Amino acid sequence: MPLGKSAEALADTLKNSDGNVRAAKTGEHGWQGGAVTRVRKGYIFAAYSGGSLGDDLKVSLSRSDLIIQ
Repeated sequence: MPLGKSAEALADTLKNSDGNVRAAKTGEHGWQGGAVTRVRKGYIFAAYSGGSLGDDLKVSLSRSDLIIQ
């Protein structure tokens, strides 16, 4: 999924992408590699694509943890 589509899906739901949070829009295919982390002044969005669906989410979560530190 192009970056714009992944960002749109994460921003719409404010939840980690699991492909089932909302109905897919044109150009979306249920991708599961995005993470949303709530911080004091808003949210951090992290997205990765290149491995298996579960691995993509793990990478995204670990990268958002690094940003917070």
